[in-house]
Amino acid sequence: MNKFITKTLSYAYVLKVYISLKTYNGNLNYHYKKIGAFEIENQYLQPVYYRAPKKTAYAGNLKVTQDISLPNSYSVQIYSQFMTKDILPQAEIKKRYSIDTSIKKVFDSKKAEVFFNATDIFNTLVNTKIVTGEDFLLVSTDFFETQVLRLGISYRF
Repeated sequence: MNKFITKTLSYAYVLKVYISLKTYNGNLNYHYKKIGAFEIENQYLQPVYYRAPKKTAYAGNLKVTQDISLPNSYSVQIYSQFMTKDILPQAEIKKRYSIDTSIKKVFDSKKAEVFFNATDIFNTLVNTKIVTGEDFLLVSTDFFETQVLRLGISYRF
């Protein structure tokens, strides 16, 4: 049995900006987050108490896509995203980023294409959480295994 006691409210203010140019698209999400102080009493096996102070953070993410047209019906797309550090009620998430790319060749009939995609090229989309308590510190690193290579053929009838 757990009892949660929140002393103050938690809230977030969000700003979203989207920009689209000829070969670039950009998206920015920026927010201010406040998490109120709280206490937890865990009564499983024996009572354990946890108190967390009030936390505030400015956090967000930036996503940019670039489309590049090449000769002979080739095209390349590069997608990048950056996420700032963020807070959770009992933890903090460190900043992270990733870069994806795609290459496509369209054939003369425009009905057939061959494509190659690579996601998280540098394997940097790693979620590192830092959980702090009154007498402990836990650092967890989660590798989401988002690095994927894909080769495909598409044909429209």
